Amino acid sequence: MNKQAAASNQKIAVNGNPAVAESYLIDGNNYCKLRDIAYILRDTDACFQVGWLNMEKAISITTGQKYTGAGGKAAAGRKAAVSSLADIYLDGEYIQLEGYTIDGSNYFKLRDIAEFLGIKAEWDSETRRINLSTGTIAEKSIENSGDIISAYRNFLEDNTVKKISVQSWKKILIWRS
Repeated sequence: MNKQAAASNQKIAVNGNPAVAESYLIDGNNYCKLRDIAYILRDTDACFQVGWLNMEKAISITTGQKYTGAGGKAAAGRKAAVSSLADIYLDGEYIQLEGYTIDGSNYFKLRDIAEFLGIKAEWDSETRRINLSTGTIAEKSIENSGDIISAYRNFLEDNTVKKISVQSWKKILIWRS
């Protein structure tokens, strides 16, 4: 499906610090390149590496690895956006993200990216910016807890778990069913 994408001048902050990611506004949502989000999160506990899987012809996201590529620039003008057919693997697990291809690059909804990475994306009407809050993995992580179900219960009770991998979510979903 083709849509019109307009360069977004939306301000973004990561843990309170201003950040720049090339983004486009499509149907009222901000869409960004994965590598731009990886760049602005590179010095946080939510860092991730973006790569390409040649055999699968797919995008690879590996959490916990500092991104080593360059960041983007501000988007400009209006562009045609075509639904992206890119497959994505997060820590080896296939995930689906709504995306668009603009000028040969894939852009994904910022809120969806944040959700899959386990970070909080909130609109601050006072500062008129999107705040990405990564928390601190060192506080508590389901992967490091030894008992995923107990860690999940703690998460529900006091919201101390900041990051949950796809594999752990699968275990939780199986346990809850």
